[in-house]
Amino acid sequence: AQINEAMSQLPEGIRDDPAPTDILSRVIGPDKYGQVHTYGMGVKPSEFFDEAPSRSELMVQNAVLREQLDDLHNKVDQVEANQAEKIRQLEASSKKVNELQVQINLLMDMIKNEEASGN
Repeated sequence: AQINEAMSQLPEGIRDDPAPTDILSRVIGPDKYGQVHTYGMGVKPSEFFDEAPSRSELMVQNAVLREQLDDLHNKVDQVEANQAEKIRQLEASSKKVNELQVQINLLMDMIKNEEASGN
């Protein structure tokens, strides 16, 4: 009866598919020290649920993540530098191709002029 009453107090969207532990926890209350509901005495909640990491563990994780982030920033900088160098090389090659094309066009014009004047 208490479970049905608790379920009727849930909002409509949640009422359709509630997690049974939510309703059960509301009806029977929180677990007591050294007890997990439906598992009896002597069973610790930590055997079922992850405990929050300690401050020192979080600080170590933070340091590791910051180091990884720094490594990623360095790799991004390296990739950007490599790309910039490749772009410079492509621009230089493109400039050379354009210069050669101009020279080819001049030579073609000279050949046409020679052929026209020789006829």
